[in-house]
Amino acid sequence: MRPLISLQLYTVRDHLAQDQLGTLETISAIGYEGVEIGYGSSEEFLNKCVELSLEITGIHVGLDALQNDLDGVIAYAKKVGNEFLILSWIASEHRGDLGAWTKTADLLSEIGAKLHAQELRLLYHNHDFEFESFDGKYGLDVLFENVPEENLGAELDTYWVRKGGADPVEYIERYATRLPLLHIKDITERGDFAEIGQGTLGWPAIFAAAEKAGVSVYVVEQDKCAGDSFDSIKISLENLKKMGKI
Repeated sequence: MRPLISLQLYTVRDHLAQDQLGTLETISAIGYEGVEIGYGSSEEFLNKCVELSLEITGIHVGLDALQNDLDGVIAYAKKVGNEFLILSWIASEHRGDLGAWTKTADLLSEIGAKLHAQELRLLYHNHDFEFESFDGKYGLDVLFENVPEENLGAELDTYWVRKGGADPVEYIERYATRLPLLHIKDITERGDFAEIGQGTLGWPAIFAAAEKAGVSVYVVEQDKCAGDSFDSIKISLENLKKMGKI
């Protein structure tokens, strides 16, 4: 079974700010099969996803909520019906040196164990700061090497891995057993964001590694769009169709 094609809603945040339900209708009409949401989306919003058969493929949640509202996060994930809770940012105090990364690993392991006991999974989504080296190791590797797989999985981001100076294929292979979801976005020669297939990444090798790893969802995301964000997500989906991914 091929991976589902989902959209991280941050990509179309401009349209969501104007019309949340209408934006979901457009996403569905374009052809996306799922959406990745944030913690705390409204009942009306969730019901609209059900109406449109847009599967919720993951829930992004901040560290503050994971530390101070974990029971609420667990209840929300179970209501939504998705097991993946994704931490996509940590502040500088959690990553400034090797000791900070090690403490962050301990913290996330503790949170992840509590989620695992509730049949939920904590995932970590990288940017580029995780590829700063400490004593010869990237922060991302320090994190994963110090947390058991059952307590912390990965939602690698192809753009940010390359932006950080690493190879997306190598990192997909390295963390294959932790990787249920993959954020896919392209990168230009200048290092700017680009739609899938419009940049420099080698998608055949990326997809081959991801599918060997058992990735179940490809999540399209573009942090900044040169034009209208709806046009951007159309281009990415059209190119994914040409690549035989949908």
